[in-house]
Amino acid sequence: MYLSRPSIVCPFGDEKTLFDALKCGKRALVQREFLGVCMLVGAIDFELCDFKNDTKKEYKSRTNQILLTALINLSDEINWAIKKYGKKRVGVVIGTTTTGVEENYRAFLADDFNKDEFLLSRNAHVNPANFTREFLGLENVALGVSTACTSGIKAFSIAKNFIELGVCDAVVCGGVDSLNSLTLHGFNSLSVLSNSPSKPFDKTRDGINIAEGAGVFVLSRDDLFGIKLKSISSNCDAYHITQPNPQATQQIKLINELLKQSGLDSVEYINLHATATVANDKMEATAIAKTLPNVLASGIKANIGHTLGAAGAIEAGVCVMSMLNDTVCMQILDNYDDEIERINLAKTTQNLKVNNCLNLSFAFGGDNAGMIIGKTDVS
Repeated sequence: MYLSRPSIVCPFGDEKTLFDALKCGKRALVQREFLGVCMLVGAIDFELCDFKNDTKKEYKSRTNQILLTALINLSDEINWAIKKYGKKRVGVVIGTTTTGVEENYRAFLADDFNKDEFLLSRNAHVNPANFTREFLGLENVALGVSTACTSGIKAFSIAKNFIELGVCDAVVCGGVDSLNSLTLHGFNSLSVLSNSPSKPFDKTRDGINIAEGAGVFVLSRDDLFGIKLKSISSNCDAYHITQPNPQATQQIKLINELLKQSGLDSVEYINLHATATVANDKMEATAIAKTLPNVLASGIKANIGHTLGAAGAIEAGVCVMSMLNDTVCMQILDNYDDEIERINLAKTTQNLKVNNCLNLSFAFGGDNAGMIIGKTDVS
């Protein structure tokens, strides 16, 4: 299976402005108020693309507007797939956790419930995928994926299955999420949000910053861009509803399975989940130390925040940008936590021939997902 170039929408802008910011170790976090509580978040402040006049009301959400902006930026690649395979052979798989939750919540803000403002279909996890299919005029399957923070990577896995099963020849796939009160207050109730910019793997880390964004690709049978999906896998240990297993048993198994599938002994770069929660970073450091301890690694959540269902897709885009630019971007870090396993974090941005990248995501319930992306002409 082959990947197109990525189309990313995030607090910094598109994939190019994001990568430039990552190279310099910049952050894009601002204070915003949600139901009377100020929180530090990664918010998109620039103008997004407008919906067409005939767009259905159920699709008019901030989540879909972010997705629309990413889709329009990927128009050439999507049109290539449609021209080559036809509208009946191109599917859609989009990972998300938020859909139209914030828009529907407004129905509850008045003294009386405003039933005309509440659309159940706007909350459906398939909503962004259906919107994409209708916007692009496609006539194949549309599927929504919602497995918390692994949704973005799992969208690629399901897209790959559709192509292998002969359902599609190409799939528009990725992830999208927007900031909303429900999600932010939910994470706040778990005491995992930080009022300061997050510090993954730092000894003073104290939680995450939530963000919004989208990452979209075309996955296809034929090579479009010189980038190949070399392996993808997932597992679940059901260790705890919110906490990862500190022994990283299934995460280690996942990484070894990805290497085995791809036929590789190693990669040049690891894009880490790197949330800056005490438990996740300890687990992830253990997993990397037991598998690929010497490989340069970094994450982007310290820069833009955690985009939840979009994270795995946006970070897959960062992997592609690393290969295109032969550059590993730095991990924002002050003082590494000596009480966790030592891994090879990129403390500065480095020029390096990057042929293959490992992209990791971990979610609630012990759900784990990963993918190896590589240059087509390099084993």
